Amino acid sequence: MKIGRYEYDINEKDIFMDNGACIQLTTQSKENSSWGGTPNPVLSQALAKKVRKMELISRKGYWDTVKYFSIKEVKQNNESAKNSQTAEKDSRQG
Repeated sequence: MKIGRYEYDINEKDIFMDNGACIQLTTQSKENSSWGGTPNPVLSQALAKKVRKMELISRKGYWDTVKYFSIKEVKQNNESAKNSQTAEKDSRQG
């Protein structure tokens, strides 16, 4: 899943936080900040809409006003799916 300028491998263990204004990935970060910490990557509005339509697993969090969740199943993007199909065909032929 591409969040900002970085690509993240998302699975069921990754936790997202939805505070009503934005959705953030809380378990991974490849971003740097000037204060030395690693800020949570924020999903774009378009990606947030797609994530909200996926099957979500509710998680307990620190605050009652914020929703914490995981994505039950992350589907492969089209390129990865094509590559796996090509590899499968090659293994049957060879």
